[in-house]
Amino acid sequence: MDVIEQARKLGEILQQSDEYIAFQTATRTMEDDAELNEIISQFNLEKVALSQEMQKDDKNQEKVDAHNNKIKDLYAKIMDNANMRAFNSTKEELNRTLSFVNEIILASANGENPYEVTQSTCTGSCGTCGGCH
Repeated sequence: MDVIEQARKLGEILQQSDEYIAFQTATRTMEDDAELNEIISQFNLEKVALSQEMQKDDKNQEKVDAHNNKIKDLYAKIMDNANMRAFNSTKEELNRTLSFVNEIILASANGENPYEVTQSTCTGSCGTCGGCH
C-alpha cells in the first residue's frame, strides 16, 4: 500500500466532506458579496493611506488617527457581515477537521494506534489549557 497514493485518496475524501463543501460554498458566497467586497476595498485603501501618512517625515497625527478610526470602523463592518461570519465559521470547522487528521497521522508516525487518537480540545490559547500531552 503506497502511502502517497493513500494520501491522495484522503485528499479526495476531504473534498467530499461536509466541512470542505460548506467552506467552499461560504467562500463563493463571500466572494460574490459586492457590498462586502466594496468594504474590503475601502479597508485596503485606508490601510495604504495610513501607511503613506506614517512614512511621512511631517506626519499629521490627526490624519493618522482618522485613518486608524476609519480602519477600525471598516474592519467592524467586515466582521459583522453575515457572509464573512459564515466564511470564518466554516474555515474554523475545516481547520479543526484538518488538525484532527494531522493529529492522527502524527500519532501514528509515533507508533500510536490511529484508532485510539482522540481529538484535541486545544484552542490555541495556553490560558484555557490544562496542559499538553
